[in-house]
Amino acid sequence: MSRWLDFFRQAASRDLQQFIDAIPSGHVPARDSDFVVLDIETTGLNPKRDHIISLGAVRLSQQTIRPANALLQIWQSPTSVGDSALVHGITDEQLLAGTKPEDALAEFLHFAQGAQLVAHHAAIEQQFLRKACLEYHGKACLLPFVDTLELEKQLVVRRHSLLTNDAYQLTTCLQRHQLPAIKAHQAFEDAFGTAYLLLAQLAEFGDDISLQRLRQLSR
Repeated sequence: MSRWLDFFRQAASRDLQQFIDAIPSGHVPARDSDFVVLDIETTGLNPKRDHIISLGAVRLSQQTIRPANALLQIWQSPTSVGDSALVHGITDEQLLAGTKPEDALAEFLHFAQGAQLVAHHAAIEQQFLRKACLEYHGKACLLPFVDTLELEKQLVVRRHSLLTNDAYQLTTCLQRHQLPAIKAHQAFEDAFGTAYLLLAQLAEFGDDISLQRLRQLSR
């Protein structure tokens, strides 16, 4: 059993390494890069004890959202969703019919390969994916993200405005940019909403901005 597990992790690590090797260079301008915008739902906010239960993602090519190139996953979980079901609406019964986490992660890495990852308040996605990579690939990777929440803060500073923290919630940001409303805390809808927000932000920054600069602004 131990040898089989070691073999699985080595093979999985190769898959992860392929993903890492394909991360686009920071010198690439935004207009020439693919983006994969994602959102996750979890059993809680602590990566040490909580788990991913849903992941939604959409891929942008040539700064165009392509609805056909999207991904929605329900991940099996070793624990109950508990009270978090009141937020995202996912039940334990749905998780039982979900995808094994190691298979879901492999599918996502394949889907997102070669693209710049994006999320709103990206620390959540970054930390939970780091945990999943360690658990199923034997390597804790802090993958580089562009964070639309931090980009929005930069744009607000440019406008010499002052906003409270709740003004940076995704639904509020979409409203400020006069973008379509979404149903919050649904991974698929949140991913699409964040993709719309990213395109609006890139229009303000200019599509010649580099990925490296976007990553810096996201810290």
